[in-house]
Amino acid sequence: MIFALIFLVVLGAAVAGYFYFIGSDEAPPEAPAAPAPAASPARPAPTADPAPIQNEAAVPAPPAAPAAPSVPVPAPETPAATAPSVPPPPPPPPAPSARFVRYSESIRVSGVFQGTPARALVDGRLVRAGDLIEPTLGIKFIAVDAETKHLILEEASGARLRVKY
Repeated sequence: MIFALIFLVVLGAAVAGYFYFIGSDEAPPEAPAAPAPAASPARPAPTADPAPIQNEAAVPAPPAAPAAPSVPVPAPETPAATAPSVPPPPPPPPAPSARFVRYSESIRVSGVFQGTPARALVDGRLVRAGDLIEPTLGIKFIAVDAETKHLILEEASGARLRVKY
């Protein structure tokens, strides 16, 4: 049992050493080139030198790297003006009033005629899509949804209700 445990530890160390020494075949990512500092007479450019050394005479300073030639790079143009703008979503419809809900619950639908324009017999009266059903409340008959068997009604504020027929 001990020998098996030692074997597993040695095997794990060998595999880890293999991957450590082999590494990956990919080249390490290169650091992006630093942009050329802007000419500013009031402030010197910051340097990446380490903290000052106590004994400067004993340690010579590293040679300064040659300055990279500054070539102006044009900024990429953004197609902000040509990109299609997405319109904001429409506001949600207003909530139906209590009077509208009560009226829509009390109507009697005798028949529905599908087609263009949609028609319905509501309270014994034939109404077409867009007709006012109740002028005092401003309730209009909008459409027929034949799949769900609903009449769609709308009040003057824009609130809509569906009435089952």
